[in-house]
Amino acid sequence: MTKSIEQQTNPLNKNWLLLSFISFIGFATFATALLTKAQWLQSFDQQGTAFLRGTITSGKSAFFIPITEFGSTLLLIFMTVIVSFFLIGVKKDWGNGLWLIFNLAIGSGLINVLVKHIFLRPRPTIQHLVQQGGYSFPSGHSMGAMIFYSSLAYIFIHYIQSKPLKVLIWTVAIFLILSVGLSRIYVGVHFPSDVVAGYCLALTWMFVSIAYYPKFKQKIAK
Repeated sequence: MTKSIEQQTNPLNKNWLLLSFISFIGFATFATALLTKAQWLQSFDQQGTAFLRGTITSGKSAFFIPITEFGSTLLLIFMTVIVSFFLIGVKKDWGNGLWLIFNLAIGSGLINVLVKHIFLRPRPTIQHLVQQGGYSFPSGHSMGAMIFYSSLAYIFIHYIQSKPLKVLIWTVAIFLILSVGLSRIYVGVHFPSDVVAGYCLALTWMFVSIAYYPKFKQKIAK
């Protein structure tokens, strides 16, 4: 009876799981194309890089080089610590604080590193405008930005009643997510397919995490 009441209080939203499955199909499409060296993937990367990177200018570099750091591992860890400390220490919100840490640790950390070492894709051989080691597929910055900023927005809207402010929060989050991904192509350290695949894989994780969000908070509250 108790379990039944809990399930009614925090029902699992299967729509999020469906979205997760669709996102994974997107990732699997790029992953399969990479493994089979599909011609369309090469064309996608060449055309996407040429369109975005084109001619390197001081104006574009002044935007993309700094913005790429908003997806860096060190900055995301730092911001996660600060936000989690605020949520747990000030707001006494252990559920959201730990949920944020959990999302970044698993989605941006474990999953990204594991997948990178499965595919072992070298980085583009074009000029790099920033220093970056490691493998290319999928983009860690893109995954980190997607998971961190979407998690942050999802948490913050639960504290806010104003719909315009909620829209503003999501607008800023989406702007940062897209800007970080595009910056990775511009600075020459990722193929466009790395970025899109990173987004798809990050969304795969995020949609599952959001589906279980109410149950996670309930477990922490106990």
